[in-house]
Amino acid sequence: MMEDHKPEWYAQARKGPFGNKKFTMRHADNVIRRIQEDQQRAESYSGKRLPVQLLAVASFIVLLGLGVFFLNGRFLGNDSSNPAQTEVSSHFTEAELQRNADQVMQSLLGKTYPLDHREWLKEQQQIFYSYQKGEDSAYIWINYETGELVQTKMSAMLTTAEIDAEMKTRAEEIKGKLGYANDSAYDVLRYVEYDAKQHSGVKIENNFRAEKWRIGFVNGEFDYASATLEASAVSEETRQAGEEALKILRGTGGDEELSLVFRAMDKDQDTFTLQYGSKVSVTFDTVTRRIEQISDTNPRASDKTDPKQLTVLDRELSLIDGDRLREKAAPLLTKIFSVADVGEYSLLKRDQEPGNLTFHKLGSPEITVYYDSDLTIWKVKEDLPASQS
Repeated sequence: MMEDHKPEWYAQARKGPFGNKKFTMRHADNVIRRIQEDQQRAESYSGKRLPVQLLAVASFIVLLGLGVFFLNGRFLGNDSSNPAQTEVSSHFTEAELQRNADQVMQSLLGKTYPLDHREWLKEQQQIFYSYQKGEDSAYIWINYETGELVQTKMSAMLTTAEIDAEMKTRAEEIKGKLGYANDSAYDVLRYVEYDAKQHSGVKIENNFRAEKWRIGFVNGEFDYASATLEASAVSEETRQAGEEALKILRGTGGDEELSLVFRAMDKDQDTFTLQYGSKVSVTFDTVTRRIEQISDTNPRASDKTDPKQLTVLDRELSLIDGDRLREKAAPLLTKIFSVADVGEYSLLKRDQEPGNLTFHKLGSPEITVYYDSDLTIWKVKEDLPASQS
């Protein structure tokens, strides 16, 4: 199974859903544990679930843009019941606050789930709701003074019937480009995220997933696609181009067999990577066949290189004229990336990791060179300027 695209809050979930470190309420550990378990399920086979009707989503985004999601008698209707509220002062009853949370969930998901947990957060003036049904879940934070939606994080699996027809058609077209036109065994994982402090509106990710390919949309727009292909799908011409690229980097050939091909697409780029063994690879632009990256075995993977030595080397090469690195890199950059004069490039430290420097020239693609402590170059990568990518 390929690695899933997960939003940043999945990684942040281990810090707990409540940003305030002073939060120690009775059920917080349960909430955090549940999010961690959801994350682990996501890593094994994509996480949580959550069906959504796109028309409801669209209307919810409009309502958020208009600031409609707040509580008042006209919007929600008055509730004659007034349950006891847990040591907080609020203009709204618990029933009204929960009804608002229910409406947020209904607008995003087209359905509601049973309330699993509720927590009053006095320091933040918020009430937190956790809804759970099987692996489907929704976390919602409401300001209990104003009734406004503060934050929500949801994820779920969509059934085929719940996938927007237009998006499904576009996914089918992209799936065909990836070489899996006849593969109908897939599901869709949706993430929903909103944070009022970010002022960025609702973010809705739809991830179409199968064993060997992924296609993602964000707010209805194509975001990424990736697929693994069998080595047999590569033409002999492409195989030879990959082998020649490795020879340029190494100065000699290798005995690694082509093991797989990886295709990656986004709104700006379309690349494919030939992988030899488990660590050696060559990446091309799918359309132009231009080499974008060649990567040999990383010497540091076997602890042969001291990171401290590389850090000192980076500093020396970037602060002085860097003639040693230029001399080593010039033949490679000329053959691989058609660089006419390496001397026209300045050396920059873009990456915090030791053992690499970037050749920079205004208006030209940047080229990052990775090296060992004896200046053996084991990886080169070209990045087009934003205007060209």
